Amino acid sequence: MVGQLHGGEPVTDPSVSTQAVSGVSFLAATGNGNITSLGSLNPTAYGVCWSTASTPTLADSYTDEGAANSTGAFTSAITGLTPNTTYYVRAYASNPGGTAYGSQVSFKIPALTFTPHGGYALEFDGVDDYVEIADAGLNFSGTSMTLEAWIYPTAWAPNIYDGCVIVKEDLSHNGYMLRVGNSGQVQFTLGNGSNWSDATSDVGTLTLNKWQHLAGVVNAGNMTLYVDGRSVATGTLTGSFAGGSDPLRLGGDYTFQAGRIGAGCSCAYADVKATPLRFPSPENRGLSPTPPGRAGSSAADVLPTDQSKPHECCDTAPWQR
Repeated sequence: MVGQLHGGEPVTDPSVSTQAVSGVSFLAATGNGNITSLGSLNPTAYGVCWSTASTPTLADSYTDEGAANSTGAFTSAITGLTPNTTYYVRAYASNPGGTAYGSQVSFKIPALTFTPHGGYALEFDGVDDYVEIADAGLNFSGTSMTLEAWIYPTAWAPNIYDGCVIVKEDLSHNGYMLRVGNSGQVQFTLGNGSNWSDATSDVGTLTLNKWQHLAGVVNAGNMTLYVDGRSVATGTLTGSFAGGSDPLRLGGDYTFQAGRIGAGCSCAYADVKATPLRFPSPENRGLSPTPPGRAGSSAADVLPTDQSKPHECCDTAPWQR
């Protein structure tokens, strides 16, 4: 196609083709294209564009891989996608003459599903149930870590600070927490010995009677809270966090200990890691859900079979179907 004049000469568009999308995960994919001709002037931008409607353009979501000075195949990351959704993709290349698009391809993000290994989960009554894990191996500190859990809430704690999923804190404001409550709100909190930093979602982020994956990630002080692999809140850690001197608790905190989560809430998997995991990423447990049933072989798995201080929900049958 011939576009505007450049130095008195007409400018021809580049040519580009679109190949099949690859690397499809629950929230991302890789777009593939090929610049077959640069046109009379080199492209100033190229990449892929995508949409849930057919024939996407640069008015929709797109990537920009910068200028191109040679023909050839390229890849480009397609992100911010929604599970169980079909997307349409076209490669593009732009020069001063205009923008050329390749043919359209489509792909579908799979639905995010979860089946607990063995069908087991901890079930809390919201009154006096909690699990306590000894401090050894869990007293992490610094500016990077990950907390994650699969939960099935059937009722909400009245306030966000009441619904303790994973809590390790002490009276000196050290620790880390992953909490839910207040009609579906989620919070990831870190303490540095004098104050708390948090990433808190909107009310209604979670829903009742459904398995949902929670992950709080801090990477070099940047806090991100994820639900089912999607970012729902961000925050900034002040200084560095310290793990706190009290034991880690599921369903409780250092003051009230028990009953600090909604009645009937089940937890099939909880994990604490000293390193930040990347979400979305198909290799992470959160997006390729394979949580352990009763096993917890490492100190970082916070649901071992030999809880250091099991309480009511763990007296005779710690894992409830």
